[in-house]
Amino acid sequence: MRKTVSKNLQSGFTLAELLVVIAIIGFLVAVVAPQFFRQIGRGQRAAAEMQIKNLESALGMYFADNYQYPESLAALVPEYIKEIPEDPWGNPYVYRRPGVGGRDFDIVSHGADGVLGTEDDITNR
Repeated sequence: MRKTVSKNLQSGFTLAELLVVIAIIGFLVAVVAPQFFRQIGRGQRAAAEMQIKNLESALGMYFADNYQYPESLAALVPEYIKEIPEDPWGNPYVYRRPGVGGRDFDIVSHGADGVLGTEDDITNR
């Protein structure tokens, strides 16, 4: 004769175990997320600096051909540069001729805040 033992076991996680896992995930997000977003900001800044260098090169070629700098960046298209890029934050670059402090020209990105004249501006100066 066979004995049957009934087991009334429930499988799963307890509330305490779930709370511990949620707390660990929250802690990891709090530590990792700021580092992640800081790296994105550094990449955008590096991209803006590279675009400004490319615009400077195109302006140098324009100057070599015309013995003067253009009134606007639009004069560079399409002969010296394919198109005028926006900065990594979607703002147009500011081109000033003459530049500040006796420079021939300035090229400025508004930076992440989109406001010209703040500490996060990126320029060729």
